[in-house]
Amino acid sequence: ILGFFSLCALALFCYYSYREYQNSRHYKDKASDAFSMPIVGDAKLPLIGARKDDNLKNIVSLELVARGRFGQVFRGVLDNETVAVKVFPSADVNSWIVEQEIYAIASLRKHKNILRYLGAEVHGNDFWLITEFHDNGSLFDFLHFRVLTLQESLKVIASMLRGLSFLHEEKMIDGELKPCVVHRDFKSRNVLLKLDLTSVIADFGLALKCENGQMPSDDNHGQVGTRRYMSPEVLEGATEFTAFAFRQIDVYAAALVLWEILSRTSMDKDDVVGEYERPYETEAGMQPTLHDMRRVVAVEKKRPSIRAAVIEHNIGGVLWKTAEDMWDMEPDGRITSGCAYERANTLFMSYAADLKFENTVLPKNSPNDPLSPYTQDCGVVPAALLIKDGSLGSNGFHASMDEYAQAYSAPPNIRYLPTTDTEKVIHINIIPLSNQDPAHSTLPLS
Repeated sequence: ILGFFSLCALALFCYYSYREYQNSRHYKDKASDAFSMPIVGDAKLPLIGARKDDNLKNIVSLELVARGRFGQVFRGVLDNETVAVKVFPSADVNSWIVEQEIYAIASLRKHKNILRYLGAEVHGNDFWLITEFHDNGSLFDFLHFRVLTLQESLKVIASMLRGLSFLHEEKMIDGELKPCVVHRDFKSRNVLLKLDLTSVIADFGLALKCENGQMPSDDNHGQVGTRRYMSPEVLEGATEFTAFAFRQIDVYAAALVLWEILSRTSMDKDDVVGEYERPYETEAGMQPTLHDMRRVVAVEKKRPSIRAAVIEHNIGGVLWKTAEDMWDMEPDGRITSGCAYERANTLFMSYAADLKFENTVLPKNSPNDPLSPYTQDCGVVPAALLIKDGSLGSNGFHASMDEYAQAYSAPPNIRYLPTTDTEKVIHINIIPLSNQDPAHSTLPLS
């Protein structure tokens, strides 16, 4: 009996070894032959619109800066421009191919919040992907040594969610269909920061293109990604194979990145910010197993906690509520990336306008000055949106798009007022005017 089982084990081992060998040959053949694109030196550049006129082999001064799931990242110099060179070993050539297939989407290569692609090459048994380089590195590394101000945090969050929302969209752009793209490994290591703290999304080695709401039939839809960022349905192996389901997996992961940012954001001068922690580090430790994450996230239904200073802050509380709406247990219960972006961008634009107003000296109105259209009849100025409850409304807000437009076009004297009224979103900042009776300087909330 022992001999029989040993024989079976040997047969299984041989079968899987042979299958891996065949897969390896398939992807190497695909890397060599599938792209009939321009030649750069003696290397193939498998993407139309990349730097065909540059010899990418002239990259010099390679310096290792990071190691990732699918290879190493080097800093190099190409034509006096600092670039990033991601080197894939032959075993991970499929990820090298997938990244280029994603970057083949023309509108994606032009987007401000997607890492800019420069080219690709084959170097012996290594496969190079060349992109722009960002000195601030990844958000993961940045949060280790920097505490963000609220304004910085809003910029990082809004631009990150703008990039994710764009990936998830399927629409016509410049006469071409831009398909929905799901990232499948969204995390703070895969969000890079420009010098002005604008976020760019990187690392598309596990990404998938979905057209007409359908997932590709020939790709692996299993438990992929980073365990710490896996959603409850992924951990339980209960994922539906639809574009919506996979978009919501990204949304869950983005909520954890939002938590990472908030945990390192100072809400005011008295706020004490702790050291950086990974998501679920307190609940599951530094190196959690799949079983650990399933127990914490899917069974015990725990989520990372945040200090009271964030929750009680009028803007921090809105961002925290957004994170909670993004990591709901059920995919259908989560807001979309587009809704999350709208919330964050509204706060970012309003807060920036508020700061601008605080640094501006406004002249006093004389009794005979004409009133602004925003102050006629009521003597008040409509403030920007304050989202207190994202559970209602088709887009996660109570406010209509007309109210959005009114808020955006209002003068920049925006104030966020704490309120216990969760039925209203547009809040009014009452400004008594010298030429009006204070008794008439109010406007009931509509």
